[in-house]
Order: sequence, then structure tokens, then C-alpha cells
Amino acid sequence: MVVGYIRDTSPYTSVEKQRQALLDAGCEVIYTDTAATRRDPRPGWHKCLDALTSGGTLVVYRLDRLGVSLNEVVAALHLLMLKDVEVLSLEEGLSTVNPHIQNAFRALVQCEDTLRSERSQRSLDNARKEGQVGGRRPALSAEEVQTARERYREGIGLKELSRRYGVAYNTIKAAVRGQGIYEQNVREAHNVAGKETTSNVKESHAGNTTEPRRPLGESK
Repeated sequence: MVVGYIRDTSPYTSVEKQRQALLDAGCEVIYTDTAATRRDPRPGWHKCLDALTSGGTLVVYRLDRLGVSLNEVVAALHLLMLKDVEVLSLEEGLSTVNPHIQNAFRALVQCEDTLRSERSQRSLDNARKEGQVGGRRPALSAEEVQTARERYREGIGLKELSRRYGVAYNTIKAAVRGQGIYEQNVREAHNVAGKETTSNVKESHAGNTTEPRRPLGESK
């Protein structure tokens, strides 16, 4: 089956010009979207993908009709190649049946995967330098964590602390006990202040219960 796809980015493209070119190329059905940015929905594109099966051909006027960025175009081409669908771009005179073209696009896909991995690792490294673990920004600052731990030692329950700081119960518990992304805060505090003391503190969570205190930073 020969399927055509048009991405309308008026006033920068002529839909009729694209449509006529696709019809001349033998397209049996043509799907159209009006999408100039990533935020614009593309229902036609999804219907187009559903209609394409192994051995089919997708025809576009230009490669840039496949996406709004080079990454999107490469991702679309990779997906279609995995579906064993030929992509024919009329203006470039390009067909992915050509093994050299296939190798070129596979190299681009591998390049993007490598760059994405490097960007992710760089973000994680920068996050760790800022006292974060896993790259997610903590809901509480280091100062808030320290203050919350002091209030906890004074006997204020975790439920009350979570209300005061406007965070979830598990978040304040992790912050006070130095778990997850807040583990480094507690380690640094131990280095500065020495070993923490233990005591019994009444917690207000799921009713008033008394929970034995453990050294800060120690998990259940």
C-alpha cells in the first residue's frame, strides 16, 4: 500500500502542491495534519502509522514533513524502517530502500542515542554535585531539611512537619531520616555535628502513635 502524508505549516507550505505531488506518485490514501510545533496534535500522523504495514510505502513531499525537528525526522524514519516500510521523499529524490541511506539513518539514530545518554549522565553528575541523587530536585532545601530535623528532635511529629512544609509525609520522613535524595544532608550533618543522639518522639500519623527514634540516617 502506498500512503501519503502531508504536514501543513501554512503559510510556509502549499498543501495543494504537496497533495498533487503525492497523487502523482501513486498514493492510494493521503493523511494530513496542520502542525507547526511539537505542541500541535498530529492525529493524521498516527492514522498514517496505523495504515502502514510491512512492505508498504510512505510518500512525503520533503523529509521535513515527518517532524518539526531533525530528531523527530530521524525518529520517524527509524520507526518506519523497523516496520519494514519504505519512505520516499519526492523533493530530495530519496528512498530508504537504498542500503546506503538505511545505514546513514541508522548511524544518525545511534548518534542521537549516544548524545542523549551523555546529556542524561551530565545532568545526573551536576545534580550529584548539588547534593541530589538521581537527578531529581529535592522538595526541601538543605536549610529546610536541617530545620525540620531540629524540630523533629524537639518532638514535633512527622505529620505535623509535612503540613508545615507543605510536602508529603514520606517526603518529610525521608528528609528527616536522611533517606533517598536526602541521604547526603544527614551524612554532612554527621560530619559537622558528630554522632546524633536518640530519643523517643511521638508521631502524629494515622492517629497518635509512639515510634522509637532511630539514629538519623538509619533506615527501617
